[in-house]
Amino acid sequence: MHLDRNELQAVCRQAYDSSPVDYALVVIMGYNGLRVSEVCSLDVPDVLGYSRGHRVMTFTQKGGAQAIVPQPAVVMRAIDAVIDGRTAGPLLLRRDGSRMVRQSAAKVCTRVAKHAGITMRVTPHTFRHSMIVNAIDAGVPLREVQIAARHADISTTIGIYDRGRRNLDTHAAHTLAAYLGAVA
Repeated sequence: MHLDRNELQAVCRQAYDSSPVDYALVVIMGYNGLRVSEVCSLDVPDVLGYSRGHRVMTFTQKGGAQAIVPQPAVVMRAIDAVIDGRTAGPLLLRRDGSRMVRQSAAKVCTRVAKHAGITMRVTPHTFRHSMIVNAIDAGVPLREVQIAARHADISTTIGIYDRGRRNLDTHAAHTLAAYLGAVA
């Protein structure tokens, strides 16, 4: 299950209104597709690096390999609001000042989705799934989506996230009609 574009925007808005930490959690997962364990393990120095002119996040991904992903402007702003001048320590802090963990992240996801009017069950993985499906809907080539999702094999991207979807907005008929033109 995933949140479509409008649902993801509504949840992001609710998270923004809730707190800087809630917003950063949601946009990092929803825009960058990090897994909940990856986002909870981020420390402040992990999100302040630069590579090839892009501000990046560096983290240990599933399987133990290092991953580097760029921060779109919306993610940078959310991260900067959470950091608030800190140079060390966990990126996402709970209200008691301790590091956010999987369980607290799950509670945030459920709460902000409910307050945004989303009736389906929303978990942290819903945001990763939403990132992948919305990237496909936005017209990002499947190979680029595979790389962004950090899937070792494109068959995972296609088989789990793209198989059987019926997105009329990106249907090939639209591109073909623009290419061929029309008589009338």
